[in-house]
Parts: sequence; C-alpha cells; structure tokens
Amino acid sequence: VLKNGWSSPPSEADGFVMPEYPFKVMRTGNKPNGVPGFLPVYSKVSKHNTKFTTVVRRISGDHNVFLSELRAVLELPEGTNDAIRVRTGGTVEIN
Repeated sequence: VLKNGWSSPPSEADGFVMPEYPFKVMRTGNKPNGVPGFLPVYSKVSKHNTKFTTVVRRISGDHNVFLSELRAVLELPEGTNDAIRVRTGGTVEIN
C-alpha cells in the first residue's frame, strides 16, 4: 500500500478468490509499467466545508445489486435512499 492509499488488486496467488458479482467498478487507466490504476472513488466537499460526499464512478452492470451491496457494507437499512443518490451516467454519491 502506497502513502496515497493505492494497493494492487488481490490475486489468486495470494490465496484470494474474487467472488462473482453482476456489477463491476472499473479502475482508472493503466499506469506505467503495466500497473493497474486507482479505484474511481472520490471525496467531494461543498457548502463552505460543511457537506462531505463520497463519489463512486465507472460502475457497470446491475446498479441495483451494487446499491444493495453498498447499503449492506455501510449498514444502511434497505429502502432508505436518503444517503445514496444515483446520478446521470451511473455515478453514485453517498452522503
């Protein structure tokens, strides 16, 4: 893990088995020497540094399953849409 938070994707050589999901979050473009890019997760600050939002981009596949998994990880009750918004182009914002 680098200082900026980058870590390489887990591999089967490490004993990790990637579960199959009907969605995918694509990393950004490849970096030099064939290194994979970053996960497209960004912080957004607005309203005089009082509102903080996390933005996830480059989601493909079944967005509903992605949102369901995200709610489970964040421990949000199913059916609450106040904290998560889906924007045009599939961008997801989490308050």
